[in-house]
Amino acid sequence: MNSLLFNSAKSCCPAPRKRYRKPKLKVMNEDISGAIAMKKKAFYQWKINGRSEDPRNELYIQKKETTYNLRKHCRKAVAMNRIDEREKIMEANIKNKNSFYRLIKKQRGRLSNHIDELSVGDTVYSTENNILSGWKHHFENLTKNSIHEHFDNKYQQKVEQEYIDIIDICRAMFQHQSITESEIVEALKLLNLNKSPDIFGVSTENLLYGGQSLIYHLKELLDSTFRLCYIPDEQKLGIVIPLFKNKGSCKDSKNYRGITITPTLSKLIEAVLKIRINPDIIKYQNPLQRGLLKEQHH
Repeated sequence: MNSLLFNSAKSCCPAPRKRYRKPKLKVMNEDISGAIAMKKKAFYQWKINGRSEDPRNELYIQKKETTYNLRKHCRKAVAMNRIDEREKIMEANIKNKNSFYRLIKKQRGRLSNHIDELSVGDTVYSTENNILSGWKHHFENLTKNSIHEHFDNKYQQKVEQEYIDIIDICRAMFQHQSITESEIVEALKLLNLNKSPDIFGVSTENLLYGGQSLIYHLKELLDSTFRLCYIPDEQKLGIVIPLFKNKGSCKDSKNYRGITITPTLSKLIEAVLKIRINPDIIKYQNPLQRGLLKEQHH
């Protein structure tokens, strides 16, 4: 009887809610601890003052900035830990084989998404070289124009002609403004550090610590690019890296999105342009464009 009553009561009761726990930080240091304190302080001030979500509100901006700084310090600490682990593996390979194999085993445990075959449509690629060919085939298909029977070709021609007209108008109104070394130095500070080298093996650190001579040559190179309104095709090349979406099978190409490592020099060109045109963009930008406002990028 007790069992019957217990089971009946249990079946009638709503299922207990699982308490959501915020994931703990994988790293902790003095900078992260300080960033957490600043984030909590900014959040508290924002909360007691009405929780405004106006993108121009100072407390809202400060809350977003402190969150961004915390994430930045966490990413930096994780990257440094990863570098330290690699150095330990290299050192252990020379001095202590047991430690080396232990570290390798620990590293392999994180590679749960390692694949030995790849499905691209109806084709399955199994060997390492074939998998690379599969990725090439997959991303090439994504760049091809799809043919649709109801596609408005006349509208496409109109858009293409408008594009040509806009380019012609811009060229006619163009007045070259020489690049300065101070712009190069300021643009280099905008580039992210600790990123993968580009297809030419060049990273941000190579440009940042290249010295005054390199800054001069970068200035001359970018000045010629801007004056001639021409960017070489080499600066449009990139390394495509498949990034798993964390859903579906890791052996199916459709569950990946491609991210491109663009040339570092092209990032520098973008940074110089950003310095020049951002003041005008911010001046005339509609505040309702939330996703495009500076504080929304955090």
